Amino acid sequence: MDLVLCLLCAVYLTPFIVAARMEHARIGGVLALNLALGWTGIGWIAALWWALRPCAAPPEPVLRRGHLRLIAGGRASARSKGASRWKRAS
Repeated sequence: MDLVLCLLCAVYLTPFIVAARMEHARIGGVLALNLALGWTGIGWIAALWWALRPCAAPPEPVLRRGHLRLIAGGRASARSKGASRWKRAS
């Protein structure tokens, strides 16, 4: 009986297991969808589909010109709103 229960849990959590094995970026969302709506069948299929979809890498942060600049020594200076265009790094 315990083996059957473990197998049923493994089948029910298959979308989460697939997402974990693929190191999916939205693994928490897949688990939440699976737990909340997996019992409907449609929710389980949707969670499995989401787990199998390749997810895009998160975008790199963009530094806009004028907001931050690198200076000698690897330090950065930020733009200030005062009279001076650049705030000196100390």
